[in-house]
Amino acid sequence: RVLWRRMDASFADPLELRAIGQPEVDVTAVPLEDGQDLEFTVETDVRPEIELPDLEGIAVEVDEVKASDDDVDERLTALRERFGSLVGVVRAVEEGDFVSIVLSAAIGDEEIDSVTDVSYEVGSKNMLEGLDEALLGLAAGDTTTFTAPLAGGDHEGDDAECTVTVQAVKVRELPALDDDFAQLASEFDTLEELRADVARQAEQGKKYEQGIQARDKVLEHLLETVDVAVPEGVVEAEVHQHLEGENRLED
Repeated sequence: RVLWRRMDASFADPLELRAIGQPEVDVTAVPLEDGQDLEFTVETDVRPEIELPDLEGIAVEVDEVKASDDDVDERLTALRERFGSLVGVVRAVEEGDFVSIVLSAAIGDEEIDSVTDVSYEVGSKNMLEGLDEALLGLAAGDTTTFTAPLAGGDHEGDDAECTVTVQAVKVRELPALDDDFAQLASEFDTLEELRADVARQAEQGKKYEQGIQARDKVLEHLLETVDVAVPEGVVEAEVHQHLEGENRLED
């Protein structure tokens, strides 16, 4: 911890301290007339000095940089999905289908919220809890109910009775993987050229992942081997904040 006194408004920290945490300030003199100084003492924790070892002497092992055929196919599929179209089908809802739905939620006799003509991908699990399970097996025109906790609003977290009606069931049709698609989706004339470019992008992505992996492993090594002295005041403030957030300051 460092303690210093400031008496001049033009004061600049000659020690180039890197303060951390919340400083404690004690005002010792208040100017009552022109020309008098405001005097105060500040006590604060400072960032500890950390001595790092020579990074060139640290060896970590990372995964090989090589894009597999599956990596290339995954990228090609994602590209095809960007140019896909939704086509209506007459059958029960399955995982991965796109459905148009009407959805409402009520608590008792009070309707909390409702939406219509919402497009939803079954299995994405980004709406109400239990919606995906409720939709499976339904067909266009079918209605069902399920109970789910509300995700927002004044009743966030409260269980509501939800009613969902399927208006339409659709599947995503992907374009054929051929030269025509290559010309549609890229600057290349042939599928072979497109695949080669996608393979290059996939390998670049692997190199990027390798760099992140190396960085994380070096950091993990440093955390295990380098002694970092944490100021007691910083620890106390963290504990205080944690207990305050749980309303347990008396603990």
